[in-house]
Amino acid sequence: MLAAVRALGNRYKRTYLGPWWITITTLLFVFGLSQLRIGLRGGDLKASLAYVGLGFIIFGLIIGGLQSGASVFAGGGNTMLTSRLPISSLILRNNFEQFLDFLHDAVAILVIIIFFDIAFSWRWIESLLAVALIVLSSLGVGMWLGPLANRFRDVAPLVSAFIRILFFLTPIFWSIDMVSANGREYLAWYNPLTYQLLAFRDPILGSTHNPPFGITALGMTAILALVNLVIGFIVFSKYRTQQVYWATTS
Repeated sequence: MLAAVRALGNRYKRTYLGPWWITITTLLFVFGLSQLRIGLRGGDLKASLAYVGLGFIIFGLIIGGLQSGASVFAGGGNTMLTSRLPISSLILRNNFEQFLDFLHDAVAILVIIIFFDIAFSWRWIESLLAVALIVLSSLGVGMWLGPLANRFRDVAPLVSAFIRILFFLTPIFWSIDMVSANGREYLAWYNPLTYQLLAFRDPILGSTHNPPFGITALGMTAILALVNLVIGFIVFSKYRTQQVYWATTS
C-alpha cells in the first residue's frame, strides 16, 4: 500500500497541488459534460452537474480497474524479477492506486452534495457498498485480464479502444429515458458498466431504475464482482508461474 502512495506522489512530483490536480481536472471535465447534457436535453446546470459528476467519478473508478488490469503484469516485469513479494501484490498495488485517485475525486462528490444541498439518505449505504463491490470486481479483473494481456500484447490496446466506446455507451451524461424513446435502451442495459454506475449514483440522487432482467443495479454489481473474482482465481492460479517469463521475453 505504501508503494501505491509513493507511486501517486511520484506522478505529481514537483507540482504545487500534487494529487489535487485529479480533483481539479475532474471538476472541469464534469462542468464541460454538464453543458453537453443541457444541450442534448435541456434542464438546469445544478441538476446536470450532480448527475454527470457522480456518474463520471464512479466511471473513472470502474475503468481504472480495467486499465490497471490490462497492464499490471505486462508492465511489471522488473518488479516481479526483483521483488520478494508475490506477484499478486502488483494487482493489489495497482488497484489501491486507482482507489486513491477515487478518494481525491470523492472530494468533488462532497462538493456536489454540499453545494447542491442533496439531502442525506440511508440509501447512501448502497452507494458505499457499490464502491466496495466495484473494487472487488476490479481485483478479479486484474487476475484474469492481467495474464491475458501479458500473454497477448494486442489485448491492452483493444481494452483501451473498448473503454473509449464504453464512455459513450454508459449513461454518464445521457439518461436511459433519452434513448428509450427510440427503442435503444439496450445500449445501456447490455452494458455491465451501467449497473455499476447506477448502483452508486441512484441512491445519492434518490432515483430508481428498473433493469429489464428483474435484478437491481446493486444486485447485478454484486454478480459482476463474484463472476470476475471466480474467473480471476481460476485464470491466475493456472497461469501465475508464467507471468515473469511472459513479461520479460519479447
